[in-house]
Amino acid sequence: MHSIKIYIIAVFFVLVLFGCSNSEKIKLFSLTHEVIDLNPHYYGKGYQFDISKDTLILLNGYSIDTLFHVYNLKTNKLIGKFGNVGDAPFQIGSPGSFYWKKESDKVLIADNASLNLKEFELQDALEISYYKPKIINHPRNLPIVFFQPLNDTSFVTRQLDQTDDLLLTFNQDEVLDTIGKWYDNSDPLIIGDKFQQYYYINNKHPNKNKFVASYFSYDIIQLVDGEKGGSIIVQGPDKISYKDNKDEFLAYRWPETTDNYIYASYIGKFASSDLNTSQYAKEIHVISWEGENIARLKLDVPIRFSHVDEEKGFIYALADDENGNFVKFKLPEL
Repeated sequence: MHSIKIYIIAVFFVLVLFGCSNSEKIKLFSLTHEVIDLNPHYYGKGYQFDISKDTLILLNGYSIDTLFHVYNLKTNKLIGKFGNVGDAPFQIGSPGSFYWKKESDKVLIADNASLNLKEFELQDALEISYYKPKIINHPRNLPIVFFQPLNDTSFVTRQLDQTDDLLLTFNQDEVLDTIGKWYDNSDPLIIGDKFQQYYYINNKHPNKNKFVASYFSYDIIQLVDGEKGGSIIVQGPDKISYKDNKDEFLAYRWPETTDNYIYASYIGKFASSDLNTSQYAKEIHVISWEGENIARLKLDVPIRFSHVDEEKGFIYALADDENGNFVKFKLPEL
């Protein structure tokens, strides 16, 4: 009888330890922001930015004059502006996302009005008034909003108008190939024709042919292997199901990628519900390229876009606060 009691106690402690290890597998952190006082102040109209060394490029997609604002993060002062808004051939009519090719110091932006990409030489664009960018036409009938260059002549974008292919590679003349597949219709996360492809965003691993996709209306991340063509579905740690939510809600948006991790801004339920007062993220979920949920970073202010600099140890963000501040958070050790 004594040996049976010892066995039961031992099993109990094993179960407790196992349960603790599972519950602590996802690390939890609370991050406090620090305001970066840009001069002149940037009034939170941007919806994307990028950083290289000590240079910050902010895209003000709502501008009626100049789209890109460039700052020196050592002095926090404005270096200059470029990217004229307008309907002329070399102007930008309806800006989508942009990509900074840091190795060659070129900035590309998708112009949804003229259905092309426009490429700027950064230094020339800052120094020459009404600089005329290089125009890279889209293949016919291919809408492009979110994209990444694969090399100097080809790009990858998300698919908008079909239900079977996930990503498309293209050059100026034609669609070259497809990468990966959408979910099968039998997947329980999919709700048939209500699947919102338009809100799909992709990003690329910095050095490998791997991609991450997020969907504004689902708490899922899809990892795509560009070589093998397969994909992994990663559900957020809250395990929210669309079946249990009658209102529209936004989950992950603007995934940032590094060599080791995916940093996905997490919104949760949409502002139309009574559970959240912001349409913007107050958490960042860290996910490995193997599809493992690593950490949850809880933020003290909601953010609209972020950039992770693991070398400097900061997360930079556009805050959804009263002053539209540009802020940074100390990146914890994961």
